[in-house]
Amino acid sequence: MQKKFEVFYPDGDYNCICDTEEEAKQISKSYDIITIREVYDNEIIGLYEIIYSSGVKQECYLISHLDFLTVIQKKKDEIAELQNHPDNRKPKTKEYHDKKISEIKKWLTDKYSDNYFTTESPLGKAIKTGILSLPETQGGDHKVSIKLIELFGHPTFPNYN
Repeated sequence: MQKKFEVFYPDGDYNCICDTEEEAKQISKSYDIITIREVYDNEIIGLYEIIYSSGVKQECYLISHLDFLTVIQKKKDEIAELQNHPDNRKPKTKEYHDKKISEIKKWLTDKYSDNYFTTESPLGKAIKTGILSLPETQGGDHKVSIKLIELFGHPTFPNYN
């Protein structure tokens, strides 16, 4: 597992990911950022039960925002490139691309499941606050209960249990 460093603004909002602690400290000096958190690639932090104010229950895995940006988003971009490749008009090329897309999707599902949220998502932030903050167009703020079922992650995530 490769160690990286997430950098946060003083209000707790996410800023960026750095490869080295020195780089993270340099950024924190430049922007008056006070929190640097060590994270590791490729990990599911834990399994959570989410109970919405409507009574609906859902079980989801919490993953690091780092994984979302550096692994999942890159794989989704790769899928999009394969889907939009100009050679897809050729049956053999399209068949090959479809096979690659299926392999990537299976890999993502096997590694992260299809049901996850990130540490910096509204649900990730609601673990600490009990309030799911959404844009007004999606209903605004909602009370939500998020209970840890099983903790898998690295101990650098002490606020998530």
